Amino acid sequence: MQRPAWWIALCYTGGLLAGRYLPIPLETAAFGLLFSVLFVLKGLRTPGRSYALVVPVTLSVFGAGVLWYIVQVRVVPETDIRRHADGPERIIVEGRIDRDPDVRDGHTIVTFTADSARYISSASNALVRGRVQVRIRAGLSTGAYGDRAQATGWLLRPSSARNPGGFDALAFYESQGIHVLMSIQDSMSYRVLERGGLRFCFILRLSCLLETTSSIR
Repeated sequence: MQRPAWWIALCYTGGLLAGRYLPIPLETAAFGLLFSVLFVLKGLRTPGRSYALVVPVTLSVFGAGVLWYIVQVRVVPETDIRRHADGPERIIVEGRIDRDPDVRDGHTIVTFTADSARYISSASNALVRGRVQVRIRAGLSTGAYGDRAQATGWLLRPSSARNPGGFDALAFYESQGIHVLMSIQDSMSYRVLERGGLRFCFILRLSCLLETTSSIR
């Protein structure tokens, strides 16, 4: 093989695409990668047969790409806000507004980093982590960057493309670090809890920049 770096990059990219578009279970990807690595190790211990490593190394790199995508995208931690999306009832979410509100025709888009949430029927808050984009009807007070806000409504997960070449809302929002969506139509469902200071705004901008950068796939 004349250009192993190019071949490795191609195999890894192929694994990422397979993890995204094929319904490969996590267990299958993990065991496949394990067996491929074992074959590589066995081949390394066999002198004079380096050509036999091409296939297991290729499968190992491909499997690493598949497993990485599954773990990063499909496996959701216990505290991830996405676990509460498409739930059985309305939910109360609190967090800090981490972007300047985007005023549009008929509504305003507010994005905040959630840190606590609870269902309407629950008395205690649960620790959550993730970014929520709230669509608020025009005329309602939205707050400003750095403010702490509370939103009550239905959390929805963006849907992926249903047809080849169609708009992939899930990939679009994930690329912006947004995990769930909510729509607010009345003033009782959204309120600003406290105002944020300049020092906090600077820290929040830095943390959101780092999180958005790490979420780009």
